[in-house]
Amino acid sequence: QAGRAISWIGMAMFVGIAAGTALGGMAGSLAASLPPAVSANGFAVAALLTMTAPLAGLVIAAFAPAAPIHHDDATPASLRQIARAIWRPSLGFGLAATGYSAVTSFAVLAFVTRGWSGGDIALSAFVTAFVAARVLFGDISDRARGSLPILLSLAALAGGLLVLWVAPVPWLAIAAASLSGFGMSLTYPLLALPAIRAVPRAQTASAIGLYDGSSISPR
Repeated sequence: QAGRAISWIGMAMFVGIAAGTALGGMAGSLAASLPPAVSANGFAVAALLTMTAPLAGLVIAAFAPAAPIHHDDATPASLRQIARAIWRPSLGFGLAATGYSAVTSFAVLAFVTRGWSGGDIALSAFVTAFVAARVLFGDISDRARGSLPILLSLAALAGGLLVLWVAPVPWLAIAAASLSGFGMSLTYPLLALPAIRAVPRAQTASAIGLYDGSSISPR
């Protein structure tokens, strides 16, 4: 059930991203409605909330149980051997993550450029669909056989990005962002498991680290 575990960890992070987007916008709007001395520092209010959340996470992490260390009788693989074993799924995920970067970096700007409102809704729709896919199909990577699931996920991601690019109306762009988020959601675990299983169990962390390093986006 490694795939499900990876899915739920990533889902928790994207719930935070979705909540942060919404709460940041609400904090800015609330500050704007307050007296001028406060409204002039609306961004500072959002920044304060941004700093508070990780501090709460620090307290939780301080009491989290330590991860068990697995000992393996197999001969440890070098980083070069690990990289050679996982380069294909890592490269695939790195290329797919450009879709995540495109939506999170430019979706709101694209809406503004087109004179539309709702760019924050499109971003939230992307993240909401991402989380929904993890909830509904979080264990699919543990049961997947063959390349069809990852091909379908990548097709959904690419198709959503294409429609988002050419969408003539806001609602269609928001729907396309949702489709992209749904496809991107399963890409990480579907490609991560082949990477994890290609190395000795005791070196899983090294494999995950190199795999994650193939992308600048979070899982």
